[in-house]
Amino acid sequence: MFVTTLTLFALFALSSGGLLSRYDPRIVNGENAKEGEIPYQVSLQNKDSSFHFCGGSVLNENYVITAAHCTVGKTPGSIKVVAGTINLTKLGSEHPVTNIIIHENYNAADSWRNDISLLKVSKKFVKSNVISFVPLPSPSDVIKTNDVAVVSGWGRLRQGGPTTVNLQRVNILIADQEYCKYIYNKMHYNVYDTQVCAYDPKVEKGSCNVSLQRNGGGHFCGGSVLSRNYVLTAAHCLERMTPNMVRIVAGTKNLNNPYSVHQVVRIVMYPQYNPSNIWIHDIALIKVREPFAIGPRIQIGALPQRNQFIPDNAAAVVSGWGRLIENGPSTMICKKVTLFITNQQTCKRIYGILYDTQICASDPRAMKGSCQGDSGGPLTVNGVIVGIVSWARGCGLQNFPSVYTRVTSYIDWIYSNAV
Repeated sequence: MFVTTLTLFALFALSSGGLLSRYDPRIVNGENAKEGEIPYQVSLQNKDSSFHFCGGSVLNENYVITAAHCTVGKTPGSIKVVAGTINLTKLGSEHPVTNIIIHENYNAADSWRNDISLLKVSKKFVKSNVISFVPLPSPSDVIKTNDVAVVSGWGRLRQGGPTTVNLQRVNILIADQEYCKYIYNKMHYNVYDTQVCAYDPKVEKGSCNVSLQRNGGGHFCGGSVLSRNYVLTAAHCLERMTPNMVRIVAGTKNLNNPYSVHQVVRIVMYPQYNPSNIWIHDIALIKVREPFAIGPRIQIGALPQRNQFIPDNAAAVVSGWGRLIENGPSTMICKKVTLFITNQQTCKRIYGILYDTQICASDPRAMKGSCQGDSGGPLTVNGVIVGIVSWARGCGLQNFPSVYTRVTSYIDWIYSNAV
């Protein structure tokens, strides 16, 4: 697959802004950049204290481009630009600022709309192996969902964690714009067409995954925390099961060290579930006796909107404690893998029959996917649960996508019975 690397100025508002406590400036899960790898990267510092407060990019020999929220309330004489270094303890090329140009329509009160500004320096940038100008896109360039982007900076290594003097860089994926709007609208923020979203599918913000276990036995299926009292899973996991036969283990990656164990008091199977008809309506709910303690270890899974569109080739993450290969060994450590949403008609041609209440995902380039024991676990796109592991031919076969219950088709039923 052709991979495009993009420089995203609009992304700074989310990843390097420091305006919301939950989005303090940071490069999470990154690595040290190599000298000259990102030659356009600069550090914006207080002139007197050399305190790094924001990043930016060398635009040409006289200008730096950065975020407007980094420069609001500052005067040119209070800022210096440091270029040509990947270690802030080592002297770089210092450039005093003579002018600040903030976009005339910048609005911090409206989701930091038009969050862009320019800095003019008095000492020109001279191209070298460690200083260069950032390439700008053309007006006709299209930024596509799942394109690979690079974000870099000297921000915190994790939320509320330590800062770093070493320039960090990480590959991230462009998020689907409509999903991004949906997620932030729920938080009362807007996402405009002048902004672009990206995410790292390797970074976890806690986990909604749970392990379904037999009382007195071991793991047999996965599930997702829906609320303090309910779990979402696959109906086929609970055939011929009664509540007293099942327990839920939550907040745990290693099943040898269970964190939170919950007894089951109620099982709700979808009324029209039919295992003889390619497991149509393969969805069920579980109510637990002891409520989940929502926090860093246990998180509520995000549900999509009713009939929400899920684009082909969207990056999707499936996770669980299933077998590592077909009929092979199981694992005590929760595993996850990134797949891609399969075109519905393609999946239907492969299997001969497929319902609109099902969705498929695979990686045509590699043998990756769900396996026995992963059933009931979540398939997420941009952190939203769009599928429930249901069935497949084999495990992770490149030519046979895994089939998932399409959660968007059951939102009303879920809310009526659980959330």
